[in-house]
Amino acid sequence: MKYIINDLIIIEGKEDESYLSSFIDGNFITTRGYTIPKEEIDYIKEVRKQHNVICLTDPDEAGNAIFKKINGLLQNIS
Repeated sequence: MKYIINDLIIIEGKEDESYLSSFIDGNFITTRGYTIPKEEIDYIKEVRKQHNVICLTDPDEAGNAIFKKINGLLQNIS
């Protein structure tokens, strides 16, 4: 049985997506290390207007940097 999550889930890598999608049916965005392309930032901002954003990053330097960047972006959305 898969859990359905209607929110946007931000993860760090394809392996994370493969693992999580084995038991979650959801909308995933995979970052590429510290980089989040502008198109994905725009998409996150648009989705955020109607859904929550769940940031599931690793508790390491890269994961913390990605979380801080996304958190900053979401703070600035009106």
